[in-house]
Amino acid sequence: MHKDDLMTPRERANAFARGEEPDRMPIVLGYGAAAGDLLGLDYDDWREKPGLRAKVAVNAYNEFGYDGVSTTYDTDALVELFGGELCVNRRGPNAVQRPPVADLRDLGMLDLDLVCSDKDYTFQHTSEVFHRLKDALGDELPQIGFGIEAPLTLAARFAGTGYILKSILRRAELVRPLLEFFTALVIKVHSFFVSETASFTVFDAVSSGSLISPRIYQEFSLPYEKRIFDALKEKRSDVSIHLHICGNTQKILLPMVSTGADIISMDEAVKLETAKQLIGDKVILSGNVPTMAVILQGGPVDVDRSIRDCFAQAYDSPRGFSISAGCAIPPGTPIANMRQFMATARECARIHARGKNLSPASFFNA
Repeated sequence: MHKDDLMTPRERANAFARGEEPDRMPIVLGYGAAAGDLLGLDYDDWREKPGLRAKVAVNAYNEFGYDGVSTTYDTDALVELFGGELCVNRRGPNAVQRPPVADLRDLGMLDLDLVCSDKDYTFQHTSEVFHRLKDALGDELPQIGFGIEAPLTLAARFAGTGYILKSILRRAELVRPLLEFFTALVIKVHSFFVSETASFTVFDAVSSGSLISPRIYQEFSLPYEKRIFDALKEKRSDVSIHLHICGNTQKILLPMVSTGADIISMDEAVKLETAKQLIGDKVILSGNVPTMAVILQGGPVDVDRSIRDCFAQAYDSPRGFSISAGCAIPPGTPIANMRQFMATARECARIHARGKNLSPASFFNA
């Protein structure tokens, strides 16, 4: 248990389940690639070393004490196995230098049998990290989470974002087989973890309202996400699914809910007050301290003010609210800002847990 808390995340979750008041509300933090900063490590130093990768995650959890630790399947191995080339990024996730799919009329290089096989080294690493985290933190955390990208984002990764978006507009029938493949891929990967965790996150950067229209989202993202979420819920009834789409998602918030996600997170392009009005009675909201402008480029005063503003907007969302950053924390984020994030988030989350006679001002007058 973190020194600044009165409960572990598992004890907190159990208190919620019993209808008791927890010490504070949950704090969500996507502290993945940046977590190595605490140990003076670049992402490339540890991303493919399961023991070190787990150590980095455990160290970050012990340092900050947020409420969820997870691992993510990043498909790097499949890019190469399917004939593409990666551009290695020492500080963050790898980019695709040459996508495996050059022509949507030829998907012969895509082999579902390779997914989660002995040749899929990122799956092997992800599985080992998951179990190391479970061994190290299973007594404190109710679940070890698992994350993966959504079909449209995976399609863009394997064929190129520009090519996919242009094809949707010009030859949509060629895109659907690729989306079917990646839907099957995500369901297959989930099947290896669903017996061991009920906490899943799906990231869909390419479905951003800054890139595609609501119509395209509803036709080329939503049905595939829904099939994935339905498959998870068929496997276990207690699953909790967190859907994150970057950019301005205001016009697709209601469709996002219809995927079956339990938690909708959004970045700072959407006001939490607006999200609360549109979907707060349907799902838990999570967000949305500005990742770049405040957490990376601002100072502790900016972080403090932004967190209080988020709580003031969404503390009374009917289905619940959890504070989080607008997106994953980037490497190079000042540690002082992260400590301020957790300090202010804890203070406000304790106020939020009281739940009585609160107002927006409650989070500024503490």
